Amino acid sequence: AGFIGSRFGRKRTMSVGLIVIILVMAIALYLGLQAANGRVSVDFVVKAFAGLFLLGGFGWGMVNVNSLPMIVDMTTEEKVGGYTGLYYFFSMAANIFAPPLSGMAIDYFGYQSLLIFATVFFVLALIAVQFVRRGDIVGQTSQEIYELIPDMD
Repeated sequence: AGFIGSRFGRKRTMSVGLIVIILVMAIALYLGLQAANGRVSVDFVVKAFAGLFLLGGFGWGMVNVNSLPMIVDMTTEEKVGGYTGLYYFFSMAANIFAPPLSGMAIDYFGYQSLLIFATVFFVLALIAVQFVRRGDIVGQTSQEIYELIPDMD
């Protein structure tokens, strides 16, 4: 995902990853509803979910791998620690607030609301990424990027 981000741009890579995740969630929601209505076997849905969420994991990798480097490249060397701290603060805040919020959604709407809940927030993330104006790799050729990889000999 890092090489994809360096070749096509981090913002574009993250956007594609989020679109993949949104599509996976939408298909999973559709299949779950079909299974609940008896139109598709539960066995098929379980197998389909495994494949879908594997694909979703690749999409998430495209987002996750490129997000911190994008944050680091948005700032100066003097402020990189502050920006990194903010990145991790909000990441951890999401880890704190998401379980109770999703639990409330389950209490009020049932377990089927989890895929809707996740999809809505991935759509919001996709919208937010579109407002990012800095942080992409600029002015580096593929050869320069490969030279940054340490020699493992």
